[in-house]
Amino acid sequence: MASASEPTSAITRKAVALTFAGLCLLNLAVSLDALALSVALPTIAKSLHANTVESYWTGTAFLLSSAVFQPTLAAFSNCFGRRAVVLLSLTMFIVGTIICGTAHTVARILAGRTIQGAGGGGLLVMTYLLVADLLPLQKRAQGMSLISIVWLIGAVSGPIMGAGFSDAVSWRWIFWFTLPFAGMGVVLVGVFLRTPHQGLHTLHAIKSVDWVGAAVFSASLSSFLVAISWGGSMYAWASYQLPLYYQAAKGYTVLISGVALLPQCLGSGISGVATGIIISKTGRYKTITLLGWATLIVGCGLLRLLGVETTVARWIFINVVSGLGIGIIAVAQPIAAQAATAPKHAPMANGLTPFCRALGQAVGIVVGSAIAQNVFKYSLHSFAAGGNSIPDLATLPLMLEDLQGTAAKATLLEALMRSLRAVWWCLFTVAVVGGAVSLAMKELSLASGAPSTAEEPIPDKTQDLEAEGCGTPVAGQIAEVQAAETLTVAN
Repeated sequence: MASASEPTSAITRKAVALTFAGLCLLNLAVSLDALALSVALPTIAKSLHANTVESYWTGTAFLLSSAVFQPTLAAFSNCFGRRAVVLLSLTMFIVGTIICGTAHTVARILAGRTIQGAGGGGLLVMTYLLVADLLPLQKRAQGMSLISIVWLIGAVSGPIMGAGFSDAVSWRWIFWFTLPFAGMGVVLVGVFLRTPHQGLHTLHAIKSVDWVGAAVFSASLSSFLVAISWGGSMYAWASYQLPLYYQAAKGYTVLISGVALLPQCLGSGISGVATGIIISKTGRYKTITLLGWATLIVGCGLLRLLGVETTVARWIFINVVSGLGIGIIAVAQPIAAQAATAPKHAPMANGLTPFCRALGQAVGIVVGSAIAQNVFKYSLHSFAAGGNSIPDLATLPLMLEDLQGTAAKATLLEALMRSLRAVWWCLFTVAVVGGAVSLAMKELSLASGAPSTAEEPIPDKTQDLEAEGCGTPVAGQIAEVQAAETLTVAN
């Protein structure tokens, strides 16, 4: 018996279009929230009287929760149906947003950000799954480029919005502003979502889920992420090296620092859209994927040229290059992963891509923070020997404002640039490894895997689901997909 959450009616072009509109609104809400908060963390920390560690977790809780819940929610969608998991994720995101918007303590905003992250991660992974459900393989790049446009809008407007709300009104408006987009997404997705995939009857789905496996996987991943987070040097802007550069080294305000992120964000969005169009028209993805890695390698190498005296025109050009590479890879790599995966494993392959990206971001935050903070302290060894205290990178921009024209400021800025360049060299190395691995990627056909998107009944796949066993442990499902992922590079 099919789940009531996945009606067996026809998939019309109108339903697909309206579903995509809903997904775009949901992604816009997530992107605005995530990117606007990046420049508002110092203001939030000051308002809630948060210390350095608490500030760090305010920014990190969302990302860690998102990474932990993505694979589990992707697996649950095979049992309970796509719509049920989308609506569950959206409910968690909205509840978390309300908690954050009304928070007056650090504990409350941390709880809200954790719930938000679980919902936001679910929405991201379900976007990948629904794109695969609703579009044939060769057209999925167009779908992903459409999502890239949405993230471009969020990337362009998010930092500016966050800085504007923080300076002129209240940081709480960052959270309230996203709710209308989430609400409209609820209506569109809830009413018009139809996919070829059908969940199981509720009782059968509950029995089929490997609850122990899901719990063990989530607990293990949580322990790993929290452990490496504690192992790093905790400071609020660990994941936001460029805003730190703009505010500390260049002396820009929070608002101008948000504007300064536009070159990289615009480059990423434009190249992502172009990549989707090219893959859809040519059916080829390897060449443009390698181009993306080459561009990213050059862009990461150019970051080392940034300095205290770098002109506006120069840092704009430097940041555009890395943005172009990021946009290409973000669209091309998921298509490559899907092309290399057997149809029965497609849902987990689609879920694995955003999961690996979120996991990489979480690990990157810790590694980047540890490198930056340790190099910064090492560079100031002589400075500290003279009886001076070494500031935390989180408070460095505010400290430098009081040291205008002093020798101490010059010393601190030199140490800051050494620490940032060490992080950028690490990024360069990772990009080189990613590009080298991608050389082994095979060019596979994108002509297969077309779902039913015309006005025709959705085939009943309930028996197939029962035969496959949607209760396979989450970790086991991911392991099965990773064999196919060796032909590509996980994002």
